[in-house]
Amino acid sequence: MTSQHWQILRIGAALAVIFASGILVGRQFPSRPAEGGPSETSTFPGRITVTRNDADTLVANLAVQLNLSAEQKVQMRQIAVEWAAEARNAPRRSKYRRDLFERYVPRFRAVLTPGQAEVYDQILEKHPFRTSSGRTE
Repeated sequence: MTSQHWQILRIGAALAVIFASGILVGRQFPSRPAEGGPSETSTFPGRITVTRNDADTLVANLAVQLNLSAEQKVQMRQIAVEWAAEARNAPRRSKYRRDLFERYVPRFRAVLTPGQAEVYDQILEKHPFRTSSGRTE
């Protein structure tokens, strides 16, 4: 065989390895639902999505949805930082995470005005912990 044939074989083998690796990675780490579709990443409609336990993103979502004042944002961020630290290593649908959620809801709610609290309660009605059938891992 000529060197050109070996080069073609090497390129073909490299492409096969890359393709096989892509399949393995795809099976190991399945893709997330398309943005705007049903997803565990956020319970907030619209503009900003929470893709991890990120206090700033959570507060940004609440600020958009509830029209928070600057002082409320500071207070919410303090609570959100504590929540994120506790939730960081908990599985998404675990009983611990559900209990943590229920423990922090009143703390977030206490920062809000009565009108904001009403909107917050409506947002929470759509939260997976409130809409699920009570199943936890």
